[in-house]
Amino acid sequence: MRIFYTLTAVLAAICILFTWSRGAWLGLGLECLLFLLLHSKKSRLLLAFLPPIALLSIPILPQSFRGRLFSIADLGESSIRYRLQTWQGTCNMLGHHPVGIGVGEWAWRIIYPSHAVSGTKTVMHAHNVFLQVATELGF
Repeated sequence: MRIFYTLTAVLAAICILFTWSRGAWLGLGLECLLFLLLHSKKSRLLLAFLPPIALLSIPILPQSFRGRLFSIADLGESSIRYRLQTWQGTCNMLGHHPVGIGVGEWAWRIIYPSHAVSGTKTVMHAHNVFLQVATELGF
């Protein structure tokens, strides 16, 4: 089983790396931590060694990967700023339509532009599943 778990984790990590998606990287990291917490007492011991290993591995990562990883918290990065502005517009819309706007992209296309932050009027969805569901179905 150890070989199976290790091989599965390595293959998942390789696939996630090739997506170039920072959110997927964070998700995989959290999933691995939860797995180690819930699997067994021995696996919880491994959690003590993960932070130092992660810190020591940073210098050996390729520069492109390090740059992408550390840009997660960079609010000056256009895609992060765009999503934050989209979430802000979505929250504005939720404030005006707490019972929802209805399901489907047509409802979104009609209602969102009047609540959008400048530069995000052509957004097709909320870029956040929880906000999207709350917007469509209401609180």
